[in-house]
Amino acid sequence: MGVDGEGLEGLELACDATLKGKPSRYHILRGRDGRVYDLWIEDPGAPGEDLHLTLDADFQRICEQKLSLGVRRFKADRGFALIMDPRTGAILALAQAPRYDPQAPDPGLLHSWAVTDAFEPGSTFKALVGLAALDQGVVTPEDTFSGDSPYVVMGVPIRNAENHSYGTVTFRYAIVKSVNTVLIQVAKRLGIERTYEYLSRMGFGRPTGIELPGEAAGILRPPEEWTELDLAVASFGQGVAVTGVQLGAAFCALANGGTLLRPHLTKRPPEPVATVASPEACATMRALLRDAVRLPGGTGHWADVEGFLIAGKSGTGQKALPGKGYVEGHYTSLMAAFLPYNDPEYVIIVGYDEVKTHPYWGGSTAGPTVRYIVEDLAKEGLIRPYKEITALGRSG
Repeated sequence: MGVDGEGLEGLELACDATLKGKPSRYHILRGRDGRVYDLWIEDPGAPGEDLHLTLDADFQRICEQKLSLGVRRFKADRGFALIMDPRTGAILALAQAPRYDPQAPDPGLLHSWAVTDAFEPGSTFKALVGLAALDQGVVTPEDTFSGDSPYVVMGVPIRNAENHSYGTVTFRYAIVKSVNTVLIQVAKRLGIERTYEYLSRMGFGRPTGIELPGEAAGILRPPEEWTELDLAVASFGQGVAVTGVQLGAAFCALANGGTLLRPHLTKRPPEPVATVASPEACATMRALLRDAVRLPGGTGHWADVEGFLIAGKSGTGQKALPGKGYVEGHYTSLMAAFLPYNDPEYVIIVGYDEVKTHPYWGGSTAGPTVRYIVEDLAKEGLIRPYKEITALGRSG
């Protein structure tokens, strides 16, 4: 807020007219002697309205604490964490570190970079491209592919992380181990037009409409500008750019059975935006992402908390620097998670910018932060363990 009571940033700016209402106007008749001889109200004005937020103070506090610890531990330039309700699109926590400090003001910290700054999503995108492929019926969890590295597209060799070759593997295994070269082949089955259509339907390339100023649209170029190489690298989150809130909204759609909801910070009814995929395709991908967290070799296993049935996809987005392209050592480290996987109530997105410790992978940095957030929510009784229901109707 400014000295005149006007909103300068955040919800205070976006909702300034609602909050401040309409000022009163008085007419005063004052004589040369300074006395007031008459006074009447020309316009009584109107008080400002209250804003009822979706943010949960305890969720917000825990996210801020764990994120601050993570920024220090991983020597990151900054971090963000958000928790959403996938059934409504409500944002329950929207935290970042470092936080704005009035004693050492930095205007850049007044806005939420999960809303205003776009980044390449890395392998978190494999869950979404994979969802599109499942929805179109061009892949099943047990379809097999070559997981060898490199895979050449238009004369360009594309490698798995650390250039690891896996041999013949299933699509399920490729999601669990985050195999770039398999997702390239899956995206090839989808094709440019369908891949673009699904990503656009998931809300990428345009603002979500969240009630905060300065929201970035991200980058999703029109399909006529894509080449087969663009399609290949988009399958693992390169050549596109998203915001944290966009990524959260897309994972909410995956979590809730296929409906993209507008993310919101003020209490309101859910606002469906698009149908992203079928409930059946979403359920299949959620089970695959549960394996990516549940299994010891999964890239998201550091996010697991016993009893909470967490699922998710880690990602490590390379950063392109002006005039240099992708530069080794510059990354956005991410974890997109939800719980419980079979009937999600929460989506948690954690991201770090410029991690300087090793390993810098999203699964090794943002993944543990998801776990710490869930553990603290549980310790304070804010969430409780879930029971998994088997096909026989028994927990197990």
